[in-house]
Amino acid sequence: MDRMVLSQHCKDCGGPHGQPRIESCPGLCLSMSHCDEAIAAVASDLPVGIDVEASCKSAGLVSNGIPAFSAKELQLLHGLSPEERDALALTIWVRKESLVKLGRLTLDTLAACDLVDAAPEDLMFVDFGHVASRCVGSVASSRPIDVEFMD
Repeated sequence: MDRMVLSQHCKDCGGPHGQPRIESCPGLCLSMSHCDEAIAAVASDLPVGIDVEASCKSAGLVSNGIPAFSAKELQLLHGLSPEERDALALTIWVRKESLVKLGRLTLDTLAACDLVDAAPEDLMFVDFGHVASRCVGSVASSRPIDVEFMD
């Protein structure tokens, strides 16, 4: 079997970040994410993005003033109980981060994207949570993606 080389280089600056790829499989689209509790990866023949975060990260996402939420999202979030606000804020966060990994957003444009009513027309989100590892995540793709947990 040939050796598979995973590389990650920014298409703009050449730095060691950006969309990962396997050199010998140019048609394979990859996305990866990690937090202290978990590692997440997705592969497809179409562009995909994934993000995973520790559930404990949800506390303070809204109150810390992180410029990630649209005015409509903030209005909705402020109308919820603290527990509901934290959970929804983290869901919105991982969805937007998956869009960053997909190349649809940048960290500077997070607040310009409003996910209150729906995903972008040509995409769908597959949200997931894993109780044992206390993490949540989302995959952005143009078609359904199966999520599988491995210990």
